[in-house]
Amino acid sequence: MTEILTTVAYVGGGLALGFLVELPFCNAVATAREKYGKVLGKLNDSDL
Repeated sequence: MTEILTTVAYVGGGLALGFLVELPFCNAVATAREKYGKVLGKLNDSDL
């Protein structure tokens, strides 16, 4: 029984830690993608 509880605790903690790490990273990627999308859009609009 203790093994099951420790496994559940480890998995839950790992998921929580993963979300804490992943969410800021995903937000950074999304904002960077938006910025670069705007820049690339401007470059595509102007005939270089």
